[in-house]
Amino acid sequence: MLRPWSLDADWIETGKTYYDVEPGMDGWQDYVDTVNAFYHNSFFVPCVAGYALLGAFVACVIIATLRRMILLISPARGRANISQSDKVINAVHKHIISAPLFGQRHAETFAWSRFFPWQAPLRGQTLLLLGLFLANFIPLVGFYRPSPAEKNLYWPADLYGQMVRYVADRAGVIATVQMIPLILMSGRNNPVCLLTGASYNTAMLYHRWFARFVMTQTLVHGISYTASALHSGKESYDESWEPYWAWGVAATFFFAFLCFFSLRYFRRTAYEIFVCTHVVFAVLGLVCLWYHVAVLKVDTWREFLQYLEAAFAFWAFDRVVRITKLVLLSFSASAKSSSAVVEAVAAPLPGEATGGGGGAEVVKVTIQLPGPLASQVKTGSHVYLWIPRLQLFSAHPFTVAKSSFKADQGSTLVVLAKANRGLTKKLYNSAGKQLSVFVEGPYGGHEDLSRFDRTLLFSSGIGITHCLSVFTDAIVKGDKESHLIWTMRDPSMAAAAIELLEEAVKEATPSSGAPKTTMSIFVTRSSSPQTKEDIQTAAAIAPILTSSSNRQKEISSDSPEEDEKKSLGSSGADDSAQELTLRKRFDALEESSKGSLRVTWIHLPNKRPVLEDIVAEFVGDQKAEDNFSRTTAVVSCGANSFCDDVRQASRRFNLHLSEEPFEW
Repeated sequence: MLRPWSLDADWIETGKTYYDVEPGMDGWQDYVDTVNAFYHNSFFVPCVAGYALLGAFVACVIIATLRRMILLISPARGRANISQSDKVINAVHKHIISAPLFGQRHAETFAWSRFFPWQAPLRGQTLLLLGLFLANFIPLVGFYRPSPAEKNLYWPADLYGQMVRYVADRAGVIATVQMIPLILMSGRNNPVCLLTGASYNTAMLYHRWFARFVMTQTLVHGISYTASALHSGKESYDESWEPYWAWGVAATFFFAFLCFFSLRYFRRTAYEIFVCTHVVFAVLGLVCLWYHVAVLKVDTWREFLQYLEAAFAFWAFDRVVRITKLVLLSFSASAKSSSAVVEAVAAPLPGEATGGGGGAEVVKVTIQLPGPLASQVKTGSHVYLWIPRLQLFSAHPFTVAKSSFKADQGSTLVVLAKANRGLTKKLYNSAGKQLSVFVEGPYGGHEDLSRFDRTLLFSSGIGITHCLSVFTDAIVKGDKESHLIWTMRDPSMAAAAIELLEEAVKEATPSSGAPKTTMSIFVTRSSSPQTKEDIQTAAAIAPILTSSSNRQKEISSDSPEEDEKKSLGSSGADDSAQELTLRKRFDALEESSKGSLRVTWIHLPNKRPVLEDIVAEFVGDQKAEDNFSRTTAVVSCGANSFCDDVRQASRRFNLHLSEEPFEW
């Protein structure tokens, strides 16, 4: 089998034709040394590095898969006696696997500039990324064996020209090899996530880093080749008009444009532009790269084409599966298609900002799925909604707040979303309408938490959609202790979940003892109306909820007395009526739960609850070294800074964390 560093069949004839040497002649050994040096430096070293990189990638997937299987079948949950090895594992989990690289930020970015925010990986992820960096850097700068300049026939007496060409070739090879994991980690139907249980957010983190290294190597490849051509003179520079060079330049520009429009700024402010440009530039870039290699018709380079064809295959596989899922969910044999009914379930209280500000413009979308795959969509999973009437060229991800299936009707999905901009705002403005919708999924969802005895759920704002399925399941079954912390600025946000909670309570098993499921709603709006009972409750739990923290501080500098006056006096009658109506519904919800649910409504004007102290209150006297991660799971969904606060709190007691930030 020919490898890229194998000598082709014409190398002897090339020596005779272009260098006037043949076996037995003076200068023949110099030619052999020149050829061997070229193939070793330009192809052997980077190809071996590429094999090592792909092998390490596969090894990491296998190890993560085995770890997941062990966790799923481990019978050691809840052991009283903890071995020394368990303590070591817990320490590794606390200080390496779940710890941010530095400080507390992981989901929240470091805003170094508007266009270039940076997301710090976890320490465990950093170790893998460091290995990826070394796999890109070492073969680019090391293991060179150039032939003596005075004896080199390709670059006579020109060590600079020789080395620049080697660097160019190595960068091109390493970039091409990484196309496989780059494309593989980008798919929604990612086999790596399926095997390892990694979240889509984690897959996207590695996808972005692979893309950065590929783009860097591509630029090194192009710049070095240009420098080599300029250095070699006009004849070599004229090769820039050759087709292979033109295809390479086109591929470089497409990949550069793709990376530019993938910046977080565009993902946040123009999601549709990001999606469309990503697909178009990725396809064009891969096609140009394939022709860049293929037009040279070098037999030993067939391996590079196979790398690109494998990348194409992964991309095509993901697209085919996505289309298949969409058809099997959205259409039935009777030619019925899915439809959605849109309604607004929460509106901002008077005086609140709207359209992506502090107001709670929440929309509820009820979707009828007639397709044969409809029963596979579970509560807590993700689906992509394509609504051509509102957004023609892209589908958006949503969490399924509730899913119910009937054999004769298909599935009914409930999706909740806060109106921000783009599709969600258009959905809110379409309240009361029935729309044609095409659904693709399901994806993700909650990991299996059955091995844990208790769950502590944290959600902020519309993040309740992710935690709701775990909490309602705990209400219905009544067999596990579950506590939900829900923070919101606008109390009208609570209307988003009340109906689903009421349905869960109707199915709940009556409880004779203390409720196993409890819910604490924290309202941080400064003008939220409070009763004297609210003020007394807040004062009683103040040490737990508002103790000092580096990151959790009072939003305003007013004294508690001033906050109290503001909250009691600044709200109008409409505010009070709307919120008090919601509170009465939650009170009725608790009464109808037959002892299975307790709801606490807490006002913290201009303050945030200190999540570390809430976790400490929940776990009681247990300590991190007692292997508490085997019995309690923490789930979080919300704004990035909120998720970082939850991570910090869970790390204090080394609890298992399942995290779902608002964006990736």
